[in-house]
Amino acid sequence: MTKLHHLSIEWNYDTDERMTLSKSSEPVLQNYFCMRNWDYIRYSFQDVWRENDTGLENRRIEFQKEYVNLYVDEQVSKLEKNEFLKTMYHLYDVMIIGANDDHHSVRYEPWWQEFTEVFYQMKRKIEIENELY
Repeated sequence: MTKLHHLSIEWNYDTDERMTLSKSSEPVLQNYFCMRNWDYIRYSFQDVWRENDTGLENRRIEFQKEYVNLYVDEQVSKLEKNEFLKTMYHLYDVMIIGANDDHHSVRYEPWWQEFTEVFYQMKRKIEIENELY
């Protein structure tokens, strides 16, 4: 199981092909959280919220009871589920702030409102789990 000793995720204000930049000593995490477009978020945020297995292109998530397996291609990293949800919440936060700062047209897509609502629901879910444990 991988502990997140070091993982940073930030919005890419540069003009290259990546929307988010991530840095980690764990290559799977670094690649997993580096977003190149909105498709992965768009098609996975509901599954992440519901803790259902999901995937798109070369990324995949498998939920287990207390752990989550993250795949990039066929490489895997295992995280505690709560730690994973906190990290996804942070990724969503970075992407929402970045889209707002850049006045990105994604904010007018039909799924955007639902995505931001799930974002706030995840925040509350994490707060409740932190209070319980």
